[in-house]
Amino acid sequence: MNLFLKFHYESVTSRYDSFFYDLFYFLSKKNYLADFKEEVAHFLKISSEHLSLFSSARMSLNAILKSVEVGPESEVIVLPFTCEVVIDSVLETGARVIYSDINEETLSFDFEKLAKKVTSKTRVIIVQYSYVSNELVSQIKSTEKFKDIYVIEDCALTFGSKNEQGELLGTLGDAAIFSFDKTKIFSTVSGGASFVRSEEIAKKVEELSKNCKNLSTTFLLSLIFQKYLLYFFTCERFYKLTIKVLSIVNRFKLLKDFSVTFKPREKNDYLYRMSNLQAYWGLRQIKYLQENLNSRGRLKGKILEILKRNNICYPMGIGSNVIFPLRIPIYLNWRPNSSKVEFGDWFRSFALGYNGEPEELNYFEEEYPVAQNLHKTIYNLPCFLRNPSLEGKYLSEVENLLKNPNLK
Repeated sequence: MNLFLKFHYESVTSRYDSFFYDLFYFLSKKNYLADFKEEVAHFLKISSEHLSLFSSARMSLNAILKSVEVGPESEVIVLPFTCEVVIDSVLETGARVIYSDINEETLSFDFEKLAKKVTSKTRVIIVQYSYVSNELVSQIKSTEKFKDIYVIEDCALTFGSKNEQGELLGTLGDAAIFSFDKTKIFSTVSGGASFVRSEEIAKKVEELSKNCKNLSTTFLLSLIFQKYLLYFFTCERFYKLTIKVLSIVNRFKLLKDFSVTFKPREKNDYLYRMSNLQAYWGLRQIKYLQENLNSRGRLKGKILEILKRNNICYPMGIGSNVIFPLRIPIYLNWRPNSSKVEFGDWFRSFALGYNGEPEELNYFEEEYPVAQNLHKTIYNLPCFLRNPSLEGKYLSEVENLLKNPNLK
């Protein structure tokens, strides 16, 4: 059984997502969207008027880009360590994607290289917090060359994380996006939010949120299916059955119409608002958020100790920062046994999830030597559980796996 899935989804139903709570939702018929929005804004210490909810983080990003009038004549700079949802959100506006190489320690933009990528067409820079925080946003905002460029923080992996000064990530730039999908610190299965500092732009984003499409009934059924499928991943006696069910679903493409991603290269109906059901799930889970964040901080420190004991290399910036990433990047010259633990291939290519030719997305390998080199050796070790009581067991399993010679 996949160790990551086993621990990551432990107690999904027993703690705050049980069938009985969902039954209460369908009986109550209450509107939870406003309450969920207020809770998220309260946690981020921002006004709810500057926060908008969507059915995914990708849609939140797309709404911000459209609201600041990113279009065919614009360029948007992104990391060559990203996810295809970021690229899709940019491409849907008609803008051109520009990549800028990374710093080997922070795994974020190399500032000097970034400055060279800026042109008169540069409209937006997306600062993605995949692993560590640095002072990049303040550096960009205080540099004359970047004065007319809109800075969006991608906090899909870092909801609740802070920088060295104790400031919440997502509140430092001009705007930010957050993800609440099924792999995040708290989950609405699929969902996202945007924060926009400018009142004028925030109103535009909120207008898009209010006027975009509702999720279809089949889509909502898909979310329910995914949510309860997680329960079976946590029960070893049902694990083999779950895998068989998934194989049948994939074989006959039963979820073809239930996709939780919207790819602009395939369809134009891009923006969907968050459903009331998703908001209800979010409210059930956000009450445990601080507890889970505290657990994530403890896991980060203990995992770094394990890596040091086993002489496994990792970017030094990871150890010196207060950010609590969902994943810790490690450098390995051998491939882990993914059937036992999901170290993950999230950034083994320039855009997670994209399987086509890089040139199709304006990516040319020779231009990003640092990123390209790390693509060959970097793996990811999850350092987040939704059940803090499992920390000791999880760490023990991880250390045993790292010492296991069969992995090498």
